[in-house]
Amino acid sequence: MQPHLSFTSLVRRFPDGVRALDDVSFDVPNGEFCVVLGRSG
Repeated sequence: MQPHLSFTSLVRRFPDGVRALDDVSFDVPNGEFCVVLGRSG
């Protein structure tokens, strides 16, 4: 079965240089939920 959503090589850097995500890839199958959790702040 094909994934409903596919994320490849995600990167998120904040203005102060902190890397929240660095080359993250994942698939979310149909009917599934996915969350990315981390420190707030």
